[in-house]
Amino acid sequence: METVSNNLNARIRRLHDSLPANTALVIITGHGNPLPMLEMAAKRQRWERLVKTVGSFEKIEKEDRWLSEHDRLLEQYANEAREGMAFFCVKR
Repeated sequence: METVSNNLNARIRRLHDSLPANTALVIITGHGNPLPMLEMAAKRQRWERLVKTVGSFEKIEKEDRWLSEHDRLLEQYANEAREGMAFFCVKR
C-alpha cells in the first residue's frame, strides 16, 4: 500500500510541477457506494405506493412498512454515498 501511495504522490508532484503559475489544481476522489441508498429509496417508493393503493397501515405486510428508523437509515446511506475528498491548490 505504501508503494501505491508513493507512486500517486510522485505523479501528483510531477503534474503540479508541470503547471504554469496561477493554475488551479483540483483533485476529487470518487464517492461512496450508492447501492444501499438506492435499495432503501426503492423500499420507500414501494411503501408510498402501498399506502395509496391499500389505504390502511394494518393491511400492509410488516416487511413492507416504512418506519422512522428507515428514514434515519436512508439519510445515513445518502450521506455515505456522497462522501469523498477534494484537494484544491493554486500553483504560485
